[in-house]
Amino acid sequence: MDGLQIVVSIVSGGLAGGCISQVSNRVFYWRALRTQFHPELNNIMGEYFVRLERPEGRYWKGRVGYLPSPEDESFVRHRSAFIATLPKFNELREARDLLRVLLNNPNPTMTGKGEEIETDLMPEYQAIVSCLDKVEGS
Repeated sequence: MDGLQIVVSIVSGGLAGGCISQVSNRVFYWRALRTQFHPELNNIMGEYFVRLERPEGRYWKGRVGYLPSPEDESFVRHRSAFIATLPKFNELREARDLLRVLLNNPNPTMTGKGEEIETDLMPEYQAIVSCLDKVEGS
C-alpha cells in the first residue's frame, strides 16, 4: 500500500462518515421539531373541536378588513397566534401544507374590504387532524 492509497481511504472514509452523520443529524432534528410542534398542534385542534361542537360554530362569519365579532374574538386571536408560530416549523412538510390550508381557506375568492364572508372551518379542522396524525406517526 502506498501513501496515496492511505490518504484516499482516510479522505473517502471521512467523507462517507460525514455524509452519514449529516443525514442522521437531519433525521433527529426533524424529530425534535415534530416533538416541539405536537403541543402547538394539539392545542389548536382542541380549539377547533370545541368550536365545531356547536351547530353554529362550523361557519365563521365576518367582514373583510374589520375586527371579528365579540363571540369570535378569542377563536380568531388563538388561530392567528397559531399561524404566527407555524413558520418556526417550515422545515416540516406537514407544517407547510397546514399553513397553506389555513391561509387560503378564509377568503378564497379574495373579496374586497367590507364585504361579508362566511368561512367553513371544517377543511381547516380536517387539515389539522391530518397533520396531527402525521406528526404522531413519525
